[in-house]
Amino acid sequence: HVADIDLAKTRAAVDAWIAQHPGARLLPSQLDLGSNGAVSDFAASFTAHVPRLDILVLNAGIMAAPQAYTADGVERQLAVNFLGHYILARLLMPSLIAARSARVVSVSSIGHRRSDIRYDDINFRQGDYNTWDAYGQSKTACALLAVEIDRRWRAEGVRSNTLNPGGSLTDLHQHLSEEERRRMGWLDENGKSPEKW
Repeated sequence: HVADIDLAKTRAAVDAWIAQHPGARLLPSQLDLGSNGAVSDFAASFTAHVPRLDILVLNAGIMAAPQAYTADGVERQLAVNFLGHYILARLLMPSLIAARSARVVSVSSIGHRRSDIRYDDINFRQGDYNTWDAYGQSKTACALLAVEIDRRWRAEGVRSNTLNPGGSLTDLHQHLSEEERRRMGWLDENGKSPEKW
């Protein structure tokens, strides 16, 4: 399964991959990690068809987004980058355990250095909202998720890692101004994306 909120985009990506790798078997699915109900529905459908799961990559995310909250009342970056992944991993755990040697990869970011978990105001309801602090908190939570999954389920054959993927030429930068993208090296002096990272 390849799951994303934008099903049309996911289908296009899957089709492109299969065109280059004709033997691949990929199934595009829709998954809104910003909705606890949508995550639960996806997990129920998935486990009904896939009793054993060998690898789970938790890689969806938003970055530097304006302050917003999900229908569940959670700050949006924390919800999409961490909470949706946490719920998904918990609900898929029986399928991971059934594999007997499964792996979970929780994608974090160098941005985790920006903020610890703000236990006294995790949803940024008090004081000023800082989009980078909110992103940093969500990525710290992603790293901690990997540590905790490994601690809790390694005896049952589920191991977990986290990683920093580095820069990526994706829509992850959609909330950044052109000036910010230039400053961070995501655009050159001509406003073009670098050919190599």
